[in-house]
Amino acid sequence: LEICCLESPRCSTFTCPPGKSLKQEALNDVCELHVCMEAHDVDTCCENNGFCSTFDCPAPAYLHRADKDMLLCDDADCTSKTNFNKCCAEASSCLTFQCPEYHLARVDVADLHCVGMTCTPSDAEVCCDKRESCASYSCPVGLHLSPSAHLLYCRGPECDTLDMPTCCVAKSYCDAMTCPAGFQHRFDAKTIPCDDISCEKTPYDTCCVSEALCLGYNCPSPNWNLRPDAGSVWCNGWKCSEVDKTVCCEEVALCDTLDCPSPLLLRGNAASLSCATTVCSSADVETCCIEAGTCAAHYTCPSAYLLRSNADEIKCKTDNCTYDEFEHCCILKNFCSTMTCPVDMVLR
Repeated sequence: LEICCLESPRCSTFTCPPGKSLKQEALNDVCELHVCMEAHDVDTCCENNGFCSTFDCPAPAYLHRADKDMLLCDDADCTSKTNFNKCCAEASSCLTFQCPEYHLARVDVADLHCVGMTCTPSDAEVCCDKRESCASYSCPVGLHLSPSAHLLYCRGPECDTLDMPTCCVAKSYCDAMTCPAGFQHRFDAKTIPCDDISCEKTPYDTCCVSEALCLGYNCPSPNWNLRPDAGSVWCNGWKCSEVDKTVCCEEVALCDTLDCPSPLLLRGNAASLSCATTVCSSADVETCCIEAGTCAAHYTCPSAYLLRSNADEIKCKTDNCTYDEFEHCCILKNFCSTMTCPVDMVLR
């Protein structure tokens, strides 16, 4: 037997031609002759390699090569025996992409890749964030949204307080409006905001009143106030003038006529502050009165003096102590000569 016969070779010794790989399930199958030959054993031992189009490229950093449908893997099922570099190529990094106008690179742009081998304009959605339009910005009190807000953009994908100078402009007030003929600004026009930056879209009656209506009269300060019904009271002529003071205004008492309840004191400028009506009352206390200052909070004693021990309870004559109150707030410091030193010590 050993003289006449040889052990048949097995497929595991066969070298498949290009484009084919050994069948894993046929490795122990025997070849037809004493030597495995392509002409006799290729179909028994080999199978066609798969195409790269079936290879699972590690996304998103890698993509199939352009000729994936014609490029063969190194094994039939395009798995572990095929190096991914054969079928795949690295996608372009978003770091190479130039974001379009009104866009900015995403914060994680270093980890992002374009859809193809090279970046194209359509990759803006992958690589970039769109900056938010100022049109959605909510301006704080005292500011208007810029008339061109729809053309302006915030710094990032969402607007924040740092975008206020870009999106907002200062409000205009009624004194910037041109009142129509026969009308004049309201007396407090400088404090009434318009509905828009130029006051052109603001109703005129927001800012203006008839020249003959008391609502536009500016009563002299400090002891004359516009009467509560000034919006329905007419001046004597076709427009208001100084002679209409008693028609449009009512004289009010000044704060210096009010006796503040203890421990409050009249404010220093009480003679120029107006009460709400012709007689000052408890309703005017907040306007006219203030709490007296204390020595501890409002007085610094001169040299050789120190604050009294109860300085936080001693009230000053006004809301802020004056220099001549030092005797009221301070006491003379004692000298060392009055001190009795302890045993084993002597005066300096």
